[in-house]
Amino acid sequence: MSRLFKILVVCLVITFGIAAVWHHSSGEEDLPTALDKTLFEEENVYLLLRGSQTKMGGYAREYNRYGGLASHIALGFYTDSLRIYHVNTRKSNPMITESLTSFVTAEEKSYNYLSVWKLKGMTPNKLDSIQVAIDRLLGQPIKFDYKFNSNDENILYCSEYIQKILQPVSPGLFKDAFYTKKVPKGHRFYLKTDTLHYLPADFILGNKQELDLLFEWELAEQ
Repeated sequence: MSRLFKILVVCLVITFGIAAVWHHSSGEEDLPTALDKTLFEEENVYLLLRGSQTKMGGYAREYNRYGGLASHIALGFYTDSLRIYHVNTRKSNPMITESLTSFVTAEEKSYNYLSVWKLKGMTPNKLDSIQVAIDRLLGQPIKFDYKFNSNDENILYCSEYIQKILQPVSPGLFKDAFYTKKVPKGHRFYLKTDTLHYLPADFILGNKQELDLLFEWELAEQ
């Protein structure tokens, strides 16, 4: 077998291997229909970037580092069953544990984007550590950090919650992930600052080598 032929074979394997893993939807299907739940496998950890057309979603997108439609990030943890963990702006109890179905249908008509990423390098020890971190935060009175600058460990925004859970087991995901941004003038009165140093909702896009993209959906333009 010639060297050139071997190279071509390897390229084809890589190409079709990626195609078999990454599912991209045109957006013509609604999100619950488009999302293939068989993508999720036991003993794995997932990150889900979700975008919405709500006022809060638009506000959050202004603080993305890499642009795009994502305005929220959540953790998918699959041991005996798949559960989605995240912190959002719900005042009564911002620490949310729910099923995948609930996560993609709770405000279904407002959603315009979802991507699913699998964290590489999971081991039984790492999964145990993640479970301990999840359980510890579930036992705390978490509040949402609307100003993205609290030093209180019980006041968190969505990506900061992910950091609390995953940084000890996957530090590479957070390399150079914090970002400094000039606050738009219209937001300065509320945030009480003209500069923020924070972890954007889309921070994972800066260290994609730590992840495998499994699925991406964007609402078709009307």
